[in-house]
Amino acid sequence: MKKLLSLVAALGVSFCMMTSVSANEIVYIEMGGDSNGVYTPGITYYWPAYDGSYRMTDEYTDVYKTKIEVTEGKKYVSGVKLVRRGDGYYYFTFRGNPSYAYDESADIEVVITSTDKQDKEYVYTTTLNFSIGYGGIAYVGDLDYDVDSDMPVIEFEDGIDFCTLNFDDVANYHVNLGSSSKVKRYYNVAFTTEENEAIVEANPDANMTFLSFYARPLFPKTGVLKIYAPDANYLYTYDSYNELVRIEAPNNNGYFGLNTDQLSNYVASDIPLKSTGGTISNLGDAGEEQQTEGASGSIGADASALSQMISTYFSNPFVVVNYGDSYTSLEKTIGLQCKPDLSGLDTKSLMIYAYDEVNNQLLLQTNAAPKVEGDTLYFNSSVGGYYVITDAPLAAK
Repeated sequence: MKKLLSLVAALGVSFCMMTSVSANEIVYIEMGGDSNGVYTPGITYYWPAYDGSYRMTDEYTDVYKTKIEVTEGKKYVSGVKLVRRGDGYYYFTFRGNPSYAYDESADIEVVITSTDKQDKEYVYTTTLNFSIGYGGIAYVGDLDYDVDSDMPVIEFEDGIDFCTLNFDDVANYHVNLGSSSKVKRYYNVAFTTEENEAIVEANPDANMTFLSFYARPLFPKTGVLKIYAPDANYLYTYDSYNELVRIEAPNNNGYFGLNTDQLSNYVASDIPLKSTGGTISNLGDAGEEQQTEGASGSIGADASALSQMISTYFSNPFVVVNYGDSYTSLEKTIGLQCKPDLSGLDTKSLMIYAYDEVNNQLLLQTNAAPKVEGDTLYFNSSVGGYYVITDAPLAAK
């Protein structure tokens, strides 16, 4: 008898899914879920895949060609696929798109079709139904608001254009919505202070404080994020692959302060950290070197290698410019200007990273204050060398 496809979730409460089957065979799907099948946006879920009663391996994919199609709610999910992980087994995975408010849960339907490569009469179809979202909206009517982790989708009431959001005792964010009547007023600020096990395992001697915003909410204006980590000297941001990027920000009276319009994943440490060494796929070029003018001069010989590295490991569009040939501290913060081609970037949300080639680190320049006037980019820096210009936090492929 032909082997059958079955996906079993190693998560929480179980409930049955509707299935449709051909050739009088039965495909049983048992999935676990958060809040009876409502999954949190911004989290990547992995469910072990089973071939009959056995974990799925390459033996299954040698026999069957599998097609996965999102037939409902496609805009709310990404990365819906079967993936082979480091343990040699296959997993069904998806991630809820965090860019929506989710004032109501979004219904998702996924159809998995497996066809025998040798005998195409054997076709097995499974339909999965679940939802993405939260339990409702919390309304913010005060200038100082304690975020409830059970109600992370918030909406600022009319007249609340500035507000301090408090995230337990770990951090606060001074929100600036601006004065436009058309500004977005609802955001998903779900957060956690749980340790990232992979980063902890890779850095056993470090004392760390974690703060992660699942949805990475983007605000219309730059605000000030303060993270409380009194014993830490280093601050990093990291992505879903646990690749670390150091943020140049001092610790003042126990708080790291940084100017940002987007909340992401952060870890503060008393000693320098190293990444987990996870495998990252190369999905192709994300950008190209650009010729610059003005104070930064022109792209040097090392720009090609830096651009190739960024293209290999990160999915962002970007531009590389330089002021000098190597990473070095300047005597003071200076204003720089150049004329790169920024046509592929959102010039209203530019971010500047300096490349430290000795330690092979990209350092976010939190006080760069980039602005564009005409075809000229202006920004501040206290270090020289190569800069990577992008319009969002660097995201690993």
